[in-house]
Amino acid sequence: MFKLKVCIVGDIETGKTALIRRYIYDKFDTVANSLGGSTFYDKTTEFDGNKIVVQLWDGSGKKGPKSLPIMFQDTSAVIIVYDITQRDSFENLEYWINSVEKYSGSFCGIYLVGTKLDCQEKREVMAEEGEKFAAEYGIPFFETSSFDGSYVKELIHNICSHVFFVIYNT
Repeated sequence: MFKLKVCIVGDIETGKTALIRRYIYDKFDTVANSLGGSTFYDKTTEFDGNKIVVQLWDGSGKKGPKSLPIMFQDTSAVIIVYDITQRDSFENLEYWINSVEKYSGSFCGIYLVGTKLDCQEKREVMAEEGEKFAAEYGIPFFETSSFDGSYVKELIHNICSHVFFVIYNT
């Protein structure tokens, strides 16, 4: 069985834990506060006829290198999250990109995700801004909603597809 380790990082209260719990349990948890440290959740799934364990690591959101080198060890992909209703979280993306590039391996795929897509009336960061940022770094861009589940499974499927492509074509 193949294990796919995916780390999710971004500022505090950007929806990292809610995104993980939506994928793992397929429900929105109104009490989805992170425990403050790096924790992980597993889900066994099937992709292209292969059973895989998707292991999602929940970063605390705190800036600083203490846990990042350990968390990024053997990581297949990193999802960098920002909250579309909080411009500050978008403006801090450069920090998270630099951290991923510094502490992760060369095999690691990076994904940019704007969360809280269901909160359009409070939007402070337009989708075009996220697309432009992602294009500058050559990384895939998604917007998701953990509340209603929009594009969460598609995001993880895309990551699985990318990792399997890289593994079987190198």
